[in-house]
Amino acid sequence: WKEGFVWPEVTVLKVTDHSPADNLKVFLDFAAHKTYIPEILESKIVKKISENNMHVYFEMKVPWPVNKSTYTTNNVITKDPDGSHTLKWHLVTGSLIKSSDGHMSFSPYEGKTLITYVTFIVPNSSFAGLFKNRVAVDVEVAVTEITKHLSKTLSQKSL
Repeated sequence: WKEGFVWPEVTVLKVTDHSPADNLKVFLDFAAHKTYIPEILESKIVKKISENNMHVYFEMKVPWPVNKSTYTTNNVITKDPDGSHTLKWHLVTGSLIKSSDGHMSFSPYEGKTLITYVTFIVPNSSFAGLFKNRVAVDVEVAVTEITKHLSKTLSQKSL
């Protein structure tokens, strides 16, 4: 928890098979996110600034009393000399959030990939405090589903 903020910064670590580059490539299919990430209704690239920099629009279901939230993030992909790939994002516009910053790193780890997912969202809804204890659980569930999808997709491609 960061002092003065309603929601915590959340970090989730997962290990998956296949290379960091392959995992990132599958994850970057934003249009497919709605098929495996809970609460995502739509996600798509709306502006391509460069090969490694894009704006992505998201629409997601949110709990009562609101129906859905929309937001767009700027996403930048980097590659480190150690073979790690990182996708960093920050909020461009959002209907229910003031800011959203985070990253998802795919790093070599014992012949597999260590996924590090970090997110910090500052909501602008007066109802956000009702869900502060749910945020970490929801993020962990989402990252678990992402990891399952990456493993399943990449295992099928290697057959």
